[in-house]
Amino acid sequence: MPTKSDQPESAIAAADRFIKTFPRHPHVDYAYYLRGLADFDLTSSLYSRMLHDDPARRDPRSARESFRYFATLLEQFPDSLYAQDARLRMIFLRNYLARHEIHVARFYMRRGAYVAVLNRSKNVLITYYQTPSVPEALWLMIRAYRKLGLKAQATETQQVLKLNYPHFQAPRKNS
Repeated sequence: MPTKSDQPESAIAAADRFIKTFPRHPHVDYAYYLRGLADFDLTSSLYSRMLHDDPARRDPRSARESFRYFATLLEQFPDSLYAQDARLRMIFLRNYLARHEIHVARFYMRRGAYVAVLNRSKNVLITYYQTPSVPEALWLMIRAYRKLGLKAQATETQQVLKLNYPHFQAPRKNS
């Protein structure tokens, strides 16, 4: 199989072929790992790193695919040599995907789509709980509830934020 560092698309295709052709091969765990790594590399592009841009603002498809292959690796081969690295990368990817949801929620907030803000923020709370994006999701919910005139929900969410994240500082206004 080609190396994943030079051409992630080629590595993805080769890993997919290997997994499909040899699903019971003793080293198929490496193919799943390689597949996850190739998508992982696409998640954080050189372009984004050079511009100091948060890649979570972009399409999260590669991150989701990477997470899926690492999860399959851990499910089918929990004792694989690659399992620990896959676990660590999955933590990174969960945080990345949660940040993506926050970026989308901010976009909706700027557009005045407050129900969409609530939906994206709730998705962070449900799907990406225990990520660093949770306090901002709560903060966005508070703002959206206030804009919708739902004072009781805003107050309740404010209490949850203060109780669980007492040191949270709201992001700058133009974030």
